Amino acid sequence: MRRLLPILLVTGLLFWPCSLSDSLAEEGGANRAPSGVSFDASLDKLIAQLPQVDSEGKWDEEKKEYVENSICCTLRGRLARGGKMTDAQWRKALLDSGAIRIRDRWPEGEDFAISMRKPGWLGVAEIRMKPRTKGLKEAKAGMLFESTCGFYSNCVYQKALYQPLGMLPLGKHKIVFDVIVERGKEDGPFREKEATKPPPPSILWKGDMAFDIEVVTSIDECVLPVTTPPVDEAVRKAVGVAFTQWYFEGEPRPTAILVIDPDAKDYPVLVDMALSLTFEILKDGRAVDECHLTASTYDPIALAASVSKGDRQSIGFRSVNSVPAALKDKKEDRKNWSVRISGTSKDVIYLWEAKRRWSGSVEVPVDELIERERERTKGKERVWVYSPTLR
Repeated sequence: MRRLLPILLVTGLLFWPCSLSDSLAEEGGANRAPSGVSFDASLDKLIAQLPQVDSEGKWDEEKKEYVENSICCTLRGRLARGGKMTDAQWRKALLDSGAIRIRDRWPEGEDFAISMRKPGWLGVAEIRMKPRTKGLKEAKAGMLFESTCGFYSNCVYQKALYQPLGMLPLGKHKIVFDVIVERGKEDGPFREKEATKPPPPSILWKGDMAFDIEVVTSIDECVLPVTTPPVDEAVRKAVGVAFTQWYFEGEPRPTAILVIDPDAKDYPVLVDMALSLTFEILKDGRAVDECHLTASTYDPIALAASVSKGDRQSIGFRSVNSVPAALKDKKEDRKNWSVRISGTSKDVIYLWEAKRRWSGSVEVPVDELIERERERTKGKERVWVYSPTLR
């Protein structure tokens, strides 16, 4: 339980904003800007320094606490005290931080969808986007109240990451949305008593956003298929096999875990690369099992298990009963086992930062995959916790 606690805390804090008193202290200098960040109090420059929504803070292992990005806290403090942003500033803040993500190309025959995330600097808030195009549904992110359940908040967060709005015909379209950003009630039962009264519910912004969208005939026109020796090698190094006690019908059982944990710091070719992979489990060259797995950022609970050194992490893992758990310790038995890994286009359209997808194929000995996992985790077992998402 002690190992799981930081994960649960981080998950809850992803949806729990920094307190208003923290925001006030930030502008007073109690919390300085992170090392390497050029702090500037002007609103335009403040917005320009906003991090991506999924990089607004991190767990400090030494302090045993979640450290919020100071830029986010400062902007939240300004908005809480009645600060105003122009239409252009709102659009830039929401788009540049990745709060709203829309592809400019979309495959024909697939419901047009968008991705939304409520940034921490909005506090307790909801963003609603209503398209003016007839037949398209409204999309939203966030909540107008403080949830006391981190898992419920996680489900709300995941649902907003992929929101199908409706079908669009082949060709070019201009989609205009009426956007409302509304502040909710900051009066949750776990909120600490603060010297400053929380801001009242209100409409923070009401405006519009327009996007040029082209519906094309193939998903490969949206996410470019790529395979080169350097990319193939980077993908190979992203995959590993771990072992853990996995529960089946309430009973723990030694189980192999297939892991995709790409490290874009060591392998920059993976920065904008979608990894949607099919795995064929081979024994003596013959397939005994097949499964699919996608590396994504959809599940912050699962993402806490990543050991990637890059700022933008993604992960995918699942149990594989076809790989004998005995291979963990019996190295001599591994020689007959391998995994054929192939890139696919499944779900890549929903990996919003991906501009390319791996389309190659490699066969890797299971022994290599097991040893790689031990090396990158330094022999420590990860905590395998997830909630339903892209699997």
